[in-house]
Amino acid sequence: LQPLPVPIPSERMRPVDVTYASRDGQAEFRAAILAAYGRCAVTGCQVEAVLQAAHIIPYVDARSNLISNGLCLRSDIHGLYDRNLIRIAGDGGIVVDEAVGCPEYRALHGRQIVTPEAQAHKPDPVLM
Repeated sequence: LQPLPVPIPSERMRPVDVTYASRDGQAEFRAAILAAYGRCAVTGCQVEAVLQAAHIIPYVDARSNLISNGLCLRSDIHGLYDRNLIRIAGDGGIVVDEAVGCPEYRALHGRQIVTPEAQAHKPDPVLM
């Protein structure tokens, strides 16, 4: 087995109280993710003002900023993803936690994410 190219934090669960701080390479990571996806991987939304670059394996350092460790998500979906209320299975299936009762989000359950066309930019299923 080869070591994963992305550093794994000691705790894989995302914290309940998520805070966001400036991170090394954040602007470049977002630009690369937006260029690769062009839309939210979950909803298909193409409004750039609400699209964010999410890390599959939470950010540790600049090595975390691989496109294959990223997803383009609409800001509300990103918030739910960071709180484990929306998850992405290794096969790209969308899992919406039962605690999320909003019909708009419930309708996403069981669908597949949209991934970039370039194989090198697709999310790494090992990381998901």
